[in-house]
Amino acid sequence: MIDDYSLIIAKLDQFIRKYYKNKVLRGCLYSLSSLFMLFILITAIEYFAYLVSTWRAVIFFSFILFNTVVLIRWVIWPFLKIYRLGRIISDEEAARIIGRHFPEIGDKLLNVLQLKKLELTHKQMTELITAGIAQKTEQLKPFPFKKAVNFGENKKYLKYVLPPLVLIGLVLLAAPSIITAPAGRLIHYNTAFEKPMPFAFNLLNKNLQVLQNEDFELAVGVTGEALPAELYLETEDGLVLMHKISPSEHRFVFKKVQKNTLFRFYAAGFYSGEYTLSVLPRPVILGFNIRAVYPPYLNKKDEIFINTGDVTVPAGTQLQWHFNTRDTRQLQFTLNNTVQE
Repeated sequence: MIDDYSLIIAKLDQFIRKYYKNKVLRGCLYSLSSLFMLFILITAIEYFAYLVSTWRAVIFFSFILFNTVVLIRWVIWPFLKIYRLGRIISDEEAARIIGRHFPEIGDKLLNVLQLKKLELTHKQMTELITAGIAQKTEQLKPFPFKKAVNFGENKKYLKYVLPPLVLIGLVLLAAPSIITAPAGRLIHYNTAFEKPMPFAFNLLNKNLQVLQNEDFELAVGVTGEALPAELYLETEDGLVLMHKISPSEHRFVFKKVQKNTLFRFYAAGFYSGEYTLSVLPRPVILGFNIRAVYPPYLNKKDEIFINTGDVTVPAGTQLQWHFNTRDTRQLQFTLNNTVQE
């Protein structure tokens, strides 16, 4: 049968366990609060700053390290003490806490513990001390020591957890990319990301082909909330300012284009994708001749006229044109309002 003192010690042990369970609960609230608030801070920094890979790595690992330290300090460490791993509060410290919670107890519980130690060192006073312990333990038996720890007191710490949690939830519902995009870049800190442009380049030309040695007018439109005041064209020769037709349209004329030209647009620190202006070789007639096949009754040999535009031949003569061309797939000419190929 358990004596009264052992019962008091058992109840004291229950208090100590609950004391550390309360610390674990409070530590969870601390950890969640720091996690949510720090998460909001670093995602906001990345959202607006668009950091380079090195700084993203620093922030990411600092976030992990900080929250790991908080978790160990405020959750894992008190959790281990529930099972008496590591240094825990002494019975005397627990007695003082209980005494502050129950005014009726005061120092009685602490006195019982002190008397028990005194009993072990003063054998000649054993009976007197034992009687004192018995009297006080009898007075302490009705008190539930565990109630000196109130889990409900941790509700006041919810004010540090709920606001950032609600804020994150609302943002995820309304515009999730505000959180998911910077968070994704922080997680993939070693990947290069380009900052999205506040405007878009829109090529207005239907095709990018020009005959060799001819001019080509390039037109580009700009759309977005913040349009750049100036727009440049970049080629292998460098940057050149385009002519501003309107806030949303710019043009540039390539003079006498001789070869394929690679180009892109630049404005306010942003570049467009690359385009190629393709040069089509100009078709050329290098020369031609006309073969005249006379009618048999003339008894006249066929005759060839070289590069001659006007010929006079007898009626009934057949004329055959032969053309020498370059960069030409098809040749047409009109004879008596009829197209010949």
